[in-house]
Order: sequence, then C-alpha cells, then structure tokens
Amino acid sequence: MSLDPHVVADRRQLKRTVNVWRFLAFIFIGVGLFLILHSLNSAGGGFVITNDHIAEVRIDGEIRARPKLIKQLDKLSQNTNVKGVIVSINSHGGTSVGGESIYAALRILSKQKPTVAQMWEIATSAGYMVALGAEHIVAYNTTITGSIGAIIAWADFSELLSRTGVKYNEIKSSAMKAEPSPFKPISPEGREMNELVLKNTYDWFVRLVAERRNLEIEKVRELADGRLVNGRMARELKLIDGVGGRKTVKKWLESKGVNRNLNVIRVYPVQKSRLKRVIEMSIDGFMKTIESKVVDFLEIFDGGAKARALLSMSIARPDR
Repeated sequence: MSLDPHVVADRRQLKRTVNVWRFLAFIFIGVGLFLILHSLNSAGGGFVITNDHIAEVRIDGEIRARPKLIKQLDKLSQNTNVKGVIVSINSHGGTSVGGESIYAALRILSKQKPTVAQMWEIATSAGYMVALGAEHIVAYNTTITGSIGAIIAWADFSELLSRTGVKYNEIKSSAMKAEPSPFKPISPEGREMNELVLKNTYDWFVRLVAERRNLEIEKVRELADGRLVNGRMARELKLIDGVGGRKTVKKWLESKGVNRNLNVIRVYPVQKSRLKRVIEMSIDGFMKTIESKVVDFLEIFDGGAKARALLSMSIARPDR
C-alpha cells in the first residue's frame, strides 16, 4: 500500500524539526554545564565556603614565583570566614625571588589572620624562608630544615666543546655581559661580580632570619653556613617555635582565639569538589554525544555529504 506523498513529506518535515530541536537542546545543555563549571572555577574549584573554617595552603616542591598563590593569600586575608591559616611546607628550596615573594605575602596575611607554618619532611633554604612569613613555625622531630644560604651554580662545558672541535664565539656589549656562561671559563671580573651579588643576597637572608627569629646577627651567621638540622635541633637553636604535628598546630591556633573544632579546608592548590569532577565527566560525555548530533543535523540539509566529511576528521577537544 503506497502512502500519500503529502503524508510522507509531512513526516520528513516533522523528523527534521524534531532533530533540529534535539540538536538545540544539546547545545543549551552544553552551555549550561560550561557555565556551572566556570562558576566553580571562579569560586576556587568548588562552591564558595560560607561557614567559618581554617584554611590550609600547601606549598610543595620547588619554591618559585607563584602569582596564583600570592593572589590566593590576598583573598584569604579579606575572607571573614577564614579564622586561621595553616601553611603546610614540603620543599627543598628554590629561587630567592620565589621565597621572598611568598614570604612577603604571608607577612601581610599574618597581620590579618593567625597564620602558622607546618613543616613536613623537608623545609630548607627558600622553604625555610617561606616559613618565616608565618607567626609561628612547627616541625616534626625529624623534619629536615635549615640550609640558610645562597648559591649561584652553572656548568662549564668549554673543555668538552674543545675536545669535540666546537669553538665558541660571542659578541657582547660589555665584559660583564653573560657572565657566567656554560661555554667558557668565567673571568676573574665575572666571578667577583657574581660573588658580590651572592653575598648581598646572603646578607639579606641572614638579616631576615635574625629579625624574624629575634636572634643576634652573629649567631645567625654561625648557623647560616648551609648546614641541615632536624626539627628537634631547630627548636633548640630557636629557628622554629614548636615540635609536633597537626594537634600542635591547632593548639597554637586555639591560643589565638581560633575554635579548634573548625574544619580545615585546603584552598591551595585548588581541591576539586565532587560536583566539579562529575560535571567534567558529564561534559566529556556530552562532547562525544554532540559529535553524533552534529552529524545528524548536517544530514538533514545536505544528504550526508558534510556528515561523512565530519566523520573522516574527528572534532578536536582540548586536552585537560
């Protein structure tokens, strides 16, 4: 039995209309998920925390300039729901600028909120410098800390280049430019210049320790020979304030009027909420689904030519 051509045309039109609305619905859902995810990112990886809490900032690995961390510390100082801050440090050190910038931000924060540094396995050199920014420093008995000092290091490949027949040439504006260089031995003038910069940085670090730990400058110079000490030794040398773990940290916060029963919430690095992880998984699945819907949508208008072309080259999604 043949169908009325008008009925067939109406059914095709209806199918096209339904497919178009399906396609638009997926677009709207995708935009909604994106906006929700964006709002979570803006809130620091989860919903805005409206209850009183103790904020935890974790500083792991190499100390370097970290603009996002500095920004987060500034936000904490202005957040009325943050009643205290724990700075957890597990770092062998890093750059002097990285240590100085984080130290300065912690000093500003410490004037607004009770701030305590908790050292874990290691907090040496610039890692110790960062801890000085807090009001109170706590370490475990066996935490490795100290290594107060400064260093400029480079490799000299000049002999290796000579043995392989490679000759290094340079044209520079002045004798001190690019000193030291890994391609030639350092000149006496270059060594003197770098030693001057190093000594100036070292003196600044020593004076910082003396000021923050209320120690005589000469006493600090004795300790600032690059030596490592553990937590017990550091306490005896007055480089830290206490020995212990999280209970000791909370006890000090309590002495500053902070309720020890408040939740400790990590705010840096950003800890993804469960909702955010679910949304990211949903967006990933949505992107896979939208590819097939785009193909169906294109088939409506050009008989599948564009759809087949689309299938031959997958839609690229940015890696996370």
